[in-house]
Amino acid sequence: MNLTMKDVADDLGVSRTTVSLVLKGDGDRYRISRETQEKILKRIKELNFRPNFFAKSLNAKKTNSIGVVFPNIKESSTSEMIEGIEKVLSSSNYTMTLCSSKFDKQSEVNLLDVLKYKGVDGFVIACNSPFEGEEYRYDHIESLVKDKVPVVFIDRYLPGARAHYVVQNDEKAAHQATNHLLKSGARCVGYISFDLSSSSLKNRFKGYAKALVDNSLPLIKHHVINLKKIDSHASDLEDALKDIMSHDDRPDAFLIATNGISFKALTILTNLGFAINKDFKIAKFGKDPEFLNTGMICIEQPSQEMGTKAAELVLDIIENADGFSARESHVVLEPALKALPSPHVG
Repeated sequence: MNLTMKDVADDLGVSRTTVSLVLKGDGDRYRISRETQEKILKRIKELNFRPNFFAKSLNAKKTNSIGVVFPNIKESSTSEMIEGIEKVLSSSNYTMTLCSSKFDKQSEVNLLDVLKYKGVDGFVIACNSPFEGEEYRYDHIESLVKDKVPVVFIDRYLPGARAHYVVQNDEKAAHQATNHLLKSGARCVGYISFDLSSSSLKNRFKGYAKALVDNSLPLIKHHVINLKKIDSHASDLEDALKDIMSHDDRPDAFLIATNGISFKALTILTNLGFAINKDFKIAKFGKDPEFLNTGMICIEQPSQEMGTKAAELVLDIIENADGFSARESHVVLEPALKALPSPHVG
């Protein structure tokens, strides 16, 4: 029996239009409740339903479209990755459907379901990460890998998952940056990050900790700030820095794991009366905005190249499925440490 959208709608007691909008990914736009959207997506998955308006593409088994999912698209590094992805896809006559889960797991689940039902040929995914200690499963992503859907992870990967990925050498970059701070005269280097169970952040902390060991320095727990909220208005970073900087053993340098945190930390430290490159130094992942020198040491990430490589890889997998069936391709790119001349601090 060939199911129609009307059959699904009647089964759930909703309108055909509601089902259609949810399948097109327009549920939020038309203010369809999350509960209804999830109910529809769950039912069509149970029924293995494929909408008729994709029949032509499904018969051809190709739509020349790639689903690209990030937890956040506001960071400059993410924008550069997207630019690299789009450039490759466009030159290969592919389109990109870009989505942001806004750090919400259920949104990520829904987006992947919608993109799958729309018949995208493959995915480039920077997956959400839980905070440390949270119970979290990646079934929605692992099922794509298990079903041999072309998937390339970008910026981070799922430990243990047999999957393709394009990342940067986060551990090496953090190690080099911490060494640079110490060789530039810093006596005690603190660390600031989100407390997320992300491969990229875990590897950055590993590099930081290894550099301390290599320099015969202890890892001082209260000099490590792991933020529990992804909220620019939260006071947790300010509270932590006020406490750390009030002690005699305060750090005279920090390695900061994300670009966004670095600007907030710099502002807080300046407002507390400390001057960069006089009272403290900062090395951070990410670069300063064009024409602005903050005085922070930048770990410039190969973000656009990561996007380029990820797009090239997913297209290779699509075009050469048999050749990729028994192995994974892991691409690791090298960031660059860049210390700009700092403005004179009086």
